[in-house]
Amino acid sequence: MQTKDTSSRLNGLLAILEWLDATGSATVGAIAKKFNLTPTQVVKELELASCYGIPPFSPDALLDIWIDYGQDEPPKSGEKLSRAVVHATLGREFASDKSLSPEDILAIGLISSTYESLPDSIHSDVLKSAVTKLLSKVSPDLGIEIDRPNLISELFAFVESNSVLIIDYFSANKDALRRIEVWPLKVMMRQGNWYLDAVLAGSSELRRFRLDRIRSLEGVDETFDPTKIEPDVFKAINDSLAFKAGPESLNVTIEIPGSKKWMTEAIPVIQLQELPNGNIQIVIQVVGTVWLKKFLLKVGPGVKVIAPEAYVQLPQESASEMRKLYAASP
Repeated sequence: MQTKDTSSRLNGLLAILEWLDATGSATVGAIAKKFNLTPTQVVKELELASCYGIPPFSPDALLDIWIDYGQDEPPKSGEKLSRAVVHATLGREFASDKSLSPEDILAIGLISSTYESLPDSIHSDVLKSAVTKLLSKVSPDLGIEIDRPNLISELFAFVESNSVLIIDYFSANKDALRRIEVWPLKVMMRQGNWYLDAVLAGSSELRRFRLDRIRSLEGVDETFDPTKIEPDVFKAINDSLAFKAGPESLNVTIEIPGSKKWMTEAIPVIQLQELPNGNIQIVIQVVGTVWLKKFLLKVGPGVKVIAPEAYVQLPQESASEMRKLYAASP
C-alpha cells in the first residue's frame, strides 16, 4: 500500500509542476482547488519539489520554486495561506515544451535509417514517412544514407544458420591477406564500422573482423554447435570496444606529447596516464608493427616507445623508412 501512496503522490506533484510551468505563477488556494488538496498540503508538496534537480544538484540545478507570503512569518493555515503566491521557473529539462531540436531530429533519423539498413529489419512505410517529415523540419532536402557493406546480408544468413565460413581477410596490422575458417557468431556496428565476431573453427578464440576488410567469403557445407563454445566468448561479444585483441597481441607502452592526447580517442587504449612533464603515457595492444608504425608517424615529433625493448627504436625506424620512400619517389 505504501508503494501505491508514494506513486500517487509523485504523479500528483508532477501534474502540479507541469501546470505551474505553463502558468508561471498561481495562488496556493488556486492550486489547492485545481488539484483537490488543502493549502497546507500544497505548500508541503512544493517545499519537497524545491529540493528536486539534476546532477550535480547545485543551487542553479534545482527547481526554482518560491512562495510569496507577503509577510515575514509564513501563515500555517487559513485565508492568508491561500492568498500566498507560488512562483515557479523550471529548467529546460523540466519544461513542458518538449519540442525536438535539430540535433534530436538528426539522432532519430540516424537511428531509424540504421535500423532500416539491417537485413532482418521490419520495413515500415509509416516509420519512413515520419522520419522524412521530421528531417524536412531541419532542411527540405535533407536525407540520410547509411553505408551498408556488400556482404552483410550473406553474413547475417551464415550467423543465423550456424554455418562454418571461410573468409579472405585483409589484416591491417600485418598488411597481409589471410584465409581463415571461422564460426560466425554476430554481425554488429561498433564506433561507425560494421564487424563480424567469430571464433576460429573448432576453438573458442574470439576474433573481430571489420566487414570492409573481408575481400570474399565462402560457405562450407557444414554447421557448428554453439554450445561447444566457451560461455565467456559470448560475454566478450557485447564489449563496446571496436578492437578485439587476440592471444597473439602484445602490450606496447608509448609516451606522446600532451597536445596529441586527442589521438588516443580513436585507438584501443587499455591504460592512460598523465605524466609530470605534461606528456601522456598509454598502453595499447597491437598485432605486428605495420599499424603501429603508421600510428607513430601520425603522432610525429616527441613520440617514444617505452616498452617492450624490441620496439623502442620503432619511431626512428618508421621515420627513416618514410624518408627513403620520399627519396625514391620521382
